[in-house]
Amino acid sequence: MIELIITSLVSVVISLGGSFVFFKEKKKDIEVDTLNKVIDTLQEENKRKIEDLDKKDALIDKLYADNSAFRDKNNDLISQNALLLYNKCTVNHCSKRKPPREFSEDNEKINK
Repeated sequence: MIELIITSLVSVVISLGGSFVFFKEKKKDIEVDTLNKVIDTLQEENKRKIEDLDKKDALIDKLYADNSAFRDKNNDLISQNALLLYNKCTVNHCSKRKPPREFSEDNEKINK
């Protein structure tokens, strides 16, 4: 009878020890899985941030190109405005409104 009790106690101790070893291994597996999930999440977030930065860089390049086009158009308008002010007629209320300067054929071709 004592042998049966000792055998039962030994088997219980061995099974509990095995479950503790298994529990530690399972805990390590869970930690490894959690770390892998965190790493995957961080890599995906990093990819999204890189894509977002690429989109922002493309938008900045487009805005610089638009700004350059608007600057060129503004320069053309300023030049035309200066030419119009230069050739503005100073005599008001007359039937023969002529600019105060004479045009040559080259200037007329440029203005047209």
